[in-house]
Amino acid sequence: VPTALGNEADHFWLIALGRWATPREVLRLFAVHLGTPLARALTHKDTDPVFAVSTLGRAVHVHSAARLLSLVLPYVAPLAQSGTLTYGSACSGVDLVAVALEELVGQDFHYAFASELDPTVTLFLSRSHAHRGLVRGAIFPDACDAHDVTYRMAHVDIWSITAPCEKYSRRNHAVNPLDINRASNALDSMLDYARLHRPKAIVAENVDEPESRAAVGAALLRIPDYAWLTFQSNARDYGPMARTRRFWAGIDTRSVDARTFLGQLPAASAPLPAQAGAAGSSTDAP
Repeated sequence: VPTALGNEADHFWLIALGRWATPREVLRLFAVHLGTPLARALTHKDTDPVFAVSTLGRAVHVHSAARLLSLVLPYVAPLAQSGTLTYGSACSGVDLVAVALEELVGQDFHYAFASELDPTVTLFLSRSHAHRGLVRGAIFPDACDAHDVTYRMAHVDIWSITAPCEKYSRRNHAVNPLDINRASNALDSMLDYARLHRPKAIVAENVDEPESRAAVGAALLRIPDYAWLTFQSNARDYGPMARTRRFWAGIDTRSVDARTFLGQLPAASAPLPAQAGAAGSSTDAP
């Protein structure tokens, strides 16, 4: 099937069955186990199925997120205080990156904070990850708010950012240079958290378009003393839904040797162009 979308008017119609796909079926396409708190919340009888499916349409596939996290976990986990990883996110949605992290490390992580503008999504985000320590008071409406970034967002071991992709996506027929510039400026403001708090690892995701690769890659490279890997992943590799995305993984080189990190290149991955020499490898698209 084609990729799920966030547009409430653009969902899966099952031709053979003559009906719309259910939230339960779309959760399976994203590799979310139906017993998770998130799945229970999105399939509850009082949850609007259109809301549930469109919210998932803005999410990251769990297996793609797990591949992304697997690049940084070997370097971050040994440095975690008291053996418990701390995690935070920006532009969180219902956060399938956190779902993937829980699958990889089990009970050994604490969800310290998130940021989400939509109040309804915020409610589902808090319900879905409360068991990992996320509380409503630690979900901030604006990832760019200077006061929250400086004083209220805690330092974490792993920070994920899944900035809105609409301004870069080929599916947005009204895309224009001004919108791309605004989106890039907003992304750079969100990255103030990384510049100030220096998480041990940063993971990022966006659509795999030339504009997004250039904008996100350039913004990440402006954060000093991080080494970056980037790769493309398609959810079709894990199941029936085609969902091609670009991912970036970064490590604070003040605590990890950059050559060691960049030298672990998996198939179809590469350092960002400005770092290619450090790994002695050919580069992927920026």
